[in-house]
Amino acid sequence: MTATLSTPAAANQHSPRVPRGDERPQLAALTGVRFFAAFHVVVFHIVMAFHIVAQTPGESPFKTWCELGAAPFDQSWWIRGIIRSAFTAVSLFFALSGFILTYSCLTDDNQLVVERRGFWAARFARVYPVYFLGLLINLPAFAIWLGTHKATVSPGQATGVAASAVTLLQAWWPLAANAWNAPGWSLSVEAFFYLSFPFIALALRRRTAPQLWTIAALAWLLSLVLPFVYVIADPDGIAADPSGPGRVTWLSDATWLSVVKFNPLVRLPEFVFGMALGLLFGHEAAARCRARRSTRGWAAALALVAIIAIQAVSEWIPYPVLHNGLLLPLFGLLMVDLALGGGWLGWLLSRRPMTLLGDSSYALYILHFAVVSYALMVAWFPLGGRQLMEQQQAIAAGQEPAPPQDQPQPVAAEVGDKTVDEVPHPLNYMFGIIIGSVLFSIAVHKLVEVPARRWIRRRLMRSRLSLPPPPIVADLP
Repeated sequence: MTATLSTPAAANQHSPRVPRGDERPQLAALTGVRFFAAFHVVVFHIVMAFHIVAQTPGESPFKTWCELGAAPFDQSWWIRGIIRSAFTAVSLFFALSGFILTYSCLTDDNQLVVERRGFWAARFARVYPVYFLGLLINLPAFAIWLGTHKATVSPGQATGVAASAVTLLQAWWPLAANAWNAPGWSLSVEAFFYLSFPFIALALRRRTAPQLWTIAALAWLLSLVLPFVYVIADPDGIAADPSGPGRVTWLSDATWLSVVKFNPLVRLPEFVFGMALGLLFGHEAAARCRARRSTRGWAAALALVAIIAIQAVSEWIPYPVLHNGLLLPLFGLLMVDLALGGGWLGWLLSRRPMTLLGDSSYALYILHFAVVSYALMVAWFPLGGRQLMEQQQAIAAGQEPAPPQDQPQPVAAEVGDKTVDEVPHPLNYMFGIIIGSVLFSIAVHKLVEVPARRWIRRRLMRSRLSLPPPPIVADLP
């Protein structure tokens, strides 16, 4: 039950050699960078909610309020592009997971040792407590989703959607991927990565540095194949729809698009890319480079600038291609240079407040969607939400006629208890949501995530499972 990857230096002069003892770099900067990636996703989901409500038909105080919130992020093409390309952070998460898990499992004698059952048990202890908490917190929102989809989702399908979310299988089923706590789809993908990790390690055994570079390059190219095929073939007919924008966008929703975006097999090359870099990072050349601090963080800074520049022009890049793996080489340069020391940028990201935020970023990523949803409901209620709920209750009681089936469901009544000027400005509200989400994630990390992980690991150790040590750096968003 143990997968061992060995690359002894005697086998080939190009074989990687892991730095021993105190030479092994500590990758605190990679923990810090995770916070900014998760933060990007949080901002995007708030702006996305503003935008979607602002585009709904009809007029209401809540719609006007959301228009005020969306407007600052829609006026400049480059701001719009950066905000709306937050989905690229998930590709970074996948590559980082492969990189960090591989590097963490390397021993001082240059072997990648993975005891399968122990590794999987440790991954469960790391992932599931906060993930399950996210499901519980999002349960009311999931009930609303079931109610709004009852005409198209059968009871059997609803049960299947719920079961797939609880068992981390939802990414395999387009209907279920975003149904219950939308960010959880990426954890479903990660679960498949964890299942595959020991076997991929066996496949990479005794690979030389040139071979690992080739594997990384092929993984990047493979990550782009299906997105390009989708763009060219247009199997969902999105680009050909005369009533649509004429191309696939971040608002597009279709079956085959969901397969390209969420299916674990489609996203696997991004994880393999990170694994290959994790092995290359153990190469003695990497140790020499770190000792000299040859780039002083400028390579990471240039990679970051290039990433932001590409995100700024994301409206002109095919959405499925950018969504999946286009930025992998830049992500690889960023994380390897930060792992080598990162100079001034690595120093900033390695400070204790940043590592605390990075350690809490998994809770932020998994739980923020519920915070955003419920916070916006609080704003919706006085801006017409209460009146709309009363109207729907009257329709259910037969006191008012039901609207036609083909009429879009309004997001708020035309008149609310308060006017837009009587509630906090949406940008102030957005700032409060972000601060609240970050503080909540820190509390969950301290009070739930860490104690639950330690408790589960203690229970598993009593069963005599050989558990790997915790990763040397946060290995999740």
